[in-house]
Amino acid sequence: MCWGNKLHTIFKLSNRIAFDIKWSGTYTWKVEMKLDPGTVDDFKGNQWEFQRYDDGFNNAIFRPLEAEKTDLTELEIFFEIAYQNIAGID
Repeated sequence: MCWGNKLHTIFKLSNRIAFDIKWSGTYTWKVEMKLDPGTVDDFKGNQWEFQRYDDGFNNAIFRPLEAEKTDLTELEIFFEIAYQNIAGID
C-alpha cells in the first residue's frame, strides 16, 4: 500500500512501514528505510549519502548529494532489504 500527501509518501505492508520519502528542507528530500543498525554504515554512493540512523524508529536515513539528482537505483538493494525486514523474509 502506498499513502502520502504533498510532503511525503509512505510504502506499507499491512500496518508496517517499509520506507518513506519526505521533504528534508526547502530544496531537498530524504528517504527513510526500515533497516537494521549497521546495514548501511559503510555505504558510499555516487548520488546518495547515508545521513544517520534513527534509533527511535529503526530507520536508516539517506539524502541526495545534489537535490536535482533523483535516481534511486543505487538504493535499490536497501529497498529490498527494508521490505524483507517488515515482511519477515530471511
